Amino acid sequence: MLETAEKVCKTWRSVCRDPSMWRVVDVKNSGSCYDTRRLGSLCRRAVDRSRGELMDINVEYFGNDELLHYISLRSSKLRRLRLSCCRKLAGKGLSEAAKSFPQLQELHILFMNQIDIEDVEAIGLQCSSLRSFTLIKHDAISGVGNGNDCLVAIAKVMPNLVHLRLGFFGSTITNKGYQAILDGCPIVESLVRNHINCDSLNLS
Repeated sequence: MLETAEKVCKTWRSVCRDPSMWRVVDVKNSGSCYDTRRLGSLCRRAVDRSRGELMDINVEYFGNDELLHYISLRSSKLRRLRLSCCRKLAGKGLSEAAKSFPQLQELHILFMNQIDIEDVEAIGLQCSSLRSFTLIKHDAISGVGNGNDCLVAIAKVMPNLVHLRLGFFGSTITNKGYQAILDGCPIVESLVRNHINCDSLNLS
């Protein structure tokens, strides 16, 4: 829409400049040699077009701390944030941006190994309205220890969770971790596990 639709005619140009058209933004790097700086520029333009009305944004295979900071300064109404394979985005950058998303209800972080338990705790403290949280990593969660520690941290700072999805290779979750979620997140309805060891897990 940014590069083609608005050039069709005056009517389409008017539609493309309506902030309500930019409440949902989805920007992906297809994996080609597309200039990531150009994608960042397009993403910024889309955020600007929303005029503070952005509700949902998905960023895949590009993006960094500066881009997320730019989004955070202009998107206080954001309800859903999905970040996938944003390897230049630091955990601290994400936790800092989270301070500007008081209405965030869904946060999905996929294949970003730089995110650790301390980042998860900081994000949870800033986004008290979170109801859906996803953390998928290629490696084990880093920080205090194993998967149990991650669940304990989540239970401590995300009490309003309804949906939780976790996935990290090499981490183990036992009854301790699941009990922490049951105690700390009383309204949780679903917990999806991907590539997690469940040693000594007793579901009885």
